[in-house]
Amino acid sequence: MTRTLLVVEDHALVSEGILKVVTTQWPDLVAHQACDLASALRCLDNAGIDVIITDLNLPDAQGLDTLVRLRAHAPRSRIGVVSGSNELSLALACLREGACAFVPKAGSLAHFTEGLRTLAHGGVYFPRELLAQAHAAAITGPDDEALATNTGASVSAAPSGRPGSPARLTPRQIEVRALLLHGLANALIADQLGISEETVKLHVRAILRAHGAHNRVHLLLNCARDGLPESPASGR
Repeated sequence: MTRTLLVVEDHALVSEGILKVVTTQWPDLVAHQACDLASALRCLDNAGIDVIITDLNLPDAQGLDTLVRLRAHAPRSRIGVVSGSNELSLALACLREGACAFVPKAGSLAHFTEGLRTLAHGGVYFPRELLAQAHAAAITGPDDEALATNTGASVSAAPSGRPGSPARLTPRQIEVRALLLHGLANALIADQLGISEETVKLHVRAILRAHGAHNRVHLLLNCARDGLPESPASGR
C-alpha cells in the first residue's frame, strides 16, 4: 500500500535524514518536503498525506502554533514532532494538540531512529526519559466524563500494572483506540467508523478505564510505555 509523507523542516540535512529513516520502513513511500509552514499547507491542500513529521520552529511559524495549524489543515493525518527541545511541558502540550510522537533532536541517533520508526509503524512515541518524568509528576487529570468530550488536560500518573490489553477491549473499541492514538477528535472518529459521536464517547470512556488513564494524553503515554503500535483497519 502506498503511503504519503510530508516532512516540514527548514534544515535540509535533518529533512533528508528523516526521509532516509522512514523510507526504510515504507519502501513504497511517496514523500513531500516543505521548508516552511506556507509551503506545507499548500502541499496539504493538493495531496492526501498520511503522516506529517514537522519541526515546530519554522521561518514563518513558531512553537505550538505550527502544530495547531497543521492539525487544523489535516485533521486525519498522523503528526509527529521533531524538536530541538526536550522539555516535558512542550512534549505534553504537543500530545494535547494531537501529535502522536515527540522526538527530540538532541537525543541519540538510536532514539531518533526509534521514534521515527515507531511513528512509521502506527505507534505512539514518547522519549523514555520524558515518559519517566511524566509518570513521576503524578499530576491529577479530570474525570472520564470531561475527557470524553476531547478537551485535553493534564497528564496523570500511570498505575504500576499494564492494563488495557486488546483482550479487555471489544474489536470496535480497539478501532476507536487506534484512531485516538492517531490524534483524531470524536467527530472524525464517528465519521470514519460510521457510528454516532455519542457512541464514540462511550467507547472512549471504556478505553480510558481499561488503560487506567484519566485523559487522552495519559492514554498516549501509557500506550507509548506499553508499546502499542495500533493502526486503524479503516484508515487509508
